[in-house]
Amino acid sequence: MANDMRPERRAPSSDDPVGQVVAASPPLRLRPGRSGPTLGLLQVELTAVEMPEVYEHVNTCVEFPESMVDVAGVEPEDVLAALADRPELENVDSVDSWAFVFSTTLSLEDARAVALETVVALNSRS
Repeated sequence: MANDMRPERRAPSSDDPVGQVVAASPPLRLRPGRSGPTLGLLQVELTAVEMPEVYEHVNTCVEFPESMVDVAGVEPEDVLAALADRPELENVDSVDSWAFVFSTTLSLEDARAVALETVVALNSRS
């Protein structure tokens, strides 16, 4: 039996929502003297999974590679706040430094795209 508190997911918005974010975004601005993740690498390493139904108020977990903070200058607390500001995400919380849970009607691929967009926006401001 499905949990009535968890929203139903929509179909993906395109064949490759994450690829569209990568194609439309500037390269990550890295900290001076650092080399690190490109958007293409993040596209591969950023994961989104369906949360088990035992978690009533969230249905999605996205996890970033830990190299984000060291190389791109993006802090987990800033990502959490920025994700919480996204209108398509509810009940946003962190479960680990780089793992965030939330409730959304977005497909898992669209959730990954939103998470990546969020990091790109934070990085471009740093």
